[in-house]
Amino acid sequence: MRQFLIMSHGHMSYGMLSTVSMLAGNNFNIDFLCAYVDGEDTDIKYKLEEYLSKLDINDEFIIFTDIFGGSVNNQAMIFLNDSRVKLISGVNLPLVIEVLQNSQDNSISIDEIIREAISASRESIVFCNDLDKDLSNDDF
Repeated sequence: MRQFLIMSHGHMSYGMLSTVSMLAGNNFNIDFLCAYVDGEDTDIKYKLEEYLSKLDINDEFIIFTDIFGGSVNNQAMIFLNDSRVKLISGVNLPLVIEVLQNSQDNSISIDEIIREAISASRESIVFCNDLDKDLSNDDF
């Protein structure tokens, strides 16, 4: 089984999961963790330990975080010694959707899926002002 978790400072992970569900459906084993909201000091390590305690030895736990080097990502990095954990920072919608959709094929390793999704999501970041302004709307 593959379990997914989007983690962020503030409410971004909730909003991202809401949008992912709208665009890709609710057929995925995915959750969110909003850290440091409502003045609450979130114990990220404890919450990640809870998730991991519910997984089997052969399960995979894919964590998306908002900022590399941020406290949310740093707390998740503590668990990289657990072979079930895959951690991706710099989350964006194309990345999450790509990973989720391709992860349904268990014949592809999750590492390969993640690497391909990162590459594809980088290409989705575009400075639109640099585009040819003579293009009609039909070209998009």
